[in-house]
Amino acid sequence: MGVRGAIHPPSTPFPEACVKMYEALKLGDLKGAQKEHDLLTRLMQVVGKYLKTHGRGVFCELMKLRGLQVERFPRWETMPFTEKDKAELKEGLNNAGFKL
Repeated sequence: MGVRGAIHPPSTPFPEACVKMYEALKLGDLKGAQKEHDLLTRLMQVVGKYLKTHGRGVFCELMKLRGLQVERFPRWETMPFTEKDKAELKEGLNNAGFKL
């Protein structure tokens, strides 16, 4: 498609989907690439629901859900996630097709 590379920060919590999309494109598997792209779109729709209230703090919570120990991200204060927020985020990701 003429693109040599790109960094899509909102996708960084889901690297396996990005790698699968890249690998599918390398193999010319456009259906496989579209499948992963569609998954990322659904995931970003879930994440987008929290950007308004939690800002970039949602990415911190995503990293924690993935088992990464994050001490402070972003550098500025954001509204903390409640237990209800965390459960709803995890449920939204699962419903979008990403099992944690």
